[in-house]
Amino acid sequence: MRPVFPAILALAGALTAAQPRAEAGDASLAAANGWQPVSLVYEVHAGGLHVFTIDLEAQLGARDYGMSMALRTDGVLAWLLDLTMLSRVEGRPAAGGPLPARFRTESRWRGRERWVELRYRDGEGPGVTAEPPPEDDNRPTVPEALRRDTIDPLSAGVALIYGLAGSGNCEAALPVFDGRRLFQARSRDLGPVDVPVSDLSPYGGAARACAVTVEPVTGFWRDQPEEPKTQDLTIYLRAIEEGGPPLPLRIDTDSRFGAVRVHLVGVTGGAEES
Repeated sequence: MRPVFPAILALAGALTAAQPRAEAGDASLAAANGWQPVSLVYEVHAGGLHVFTIDLEAQLGARDYGMSMALRTDGVLAWLLDLTMLSRVEGRPAAGGPLPARFRTESRWRGRERWVELRYRDGEGPGVTAEPPPEDDNRPTVPEALRRDTIDPLSAGVALIYGLAGSGNCEAALPVFDGRRLFQARSRDLGPVDVPVSDLSPYGGAARACAVTVEPVTGFWRDQPEEPKTQDLTIYLRAIEEGGPPLPLRIDTDSRFGAVRVHLVGVTGGAEES
């Protein structure tokens, strides 16, 4: 299922982030004063089958932010593969993009538990603590120089929301480091689109479409059957309620298992539909 994971990381924001101009950042920070905590539920379908469920919790303020993600296998895949992942970040927003303070992710896959923690330091790459460490995980360690000026996956999702709210587009280029792997993500704004409502996608309407290209850089397992490939995705975002933050409605990509579709299926809290 490794080819499906980039779509999931896209939902968390690992695959793109919009870096607003200073004035746009100021505008989105002002708007964040009215944003209430929100809970989101997504379902991931691969090859027409429901394979993952993702719960996101976001608190997006003008002075600080927090986001957590809980992922689990679901549907037919739950019978074949036991995978859970929990991630959490805290930081503060700024006009030039979010500034994470601490990011942690932990997972359980095939009975094995793994975790990574990043602590951010001014002017340096984030400090990394991991179990297992990269040297014991059959992967190269991402050098300190390449970790500088990177952002964690969840903060990249925060950046996408603040940036789109402030600038109105999602043009961006950003290196994303998850504690083990380094990606180079580039997004291109495709303009306004209408997202249809369906049995799988109860949330739709006028949205913004962003075309995302994700290029793997380093930090991947050496024994992968093939080299990690660049992946293309399309992300659709809109505010669920007037004055609320733009949220991912749907993510589309492809894998060896067929089309991958990530659908927003539940919203509660500050962005709950009235």
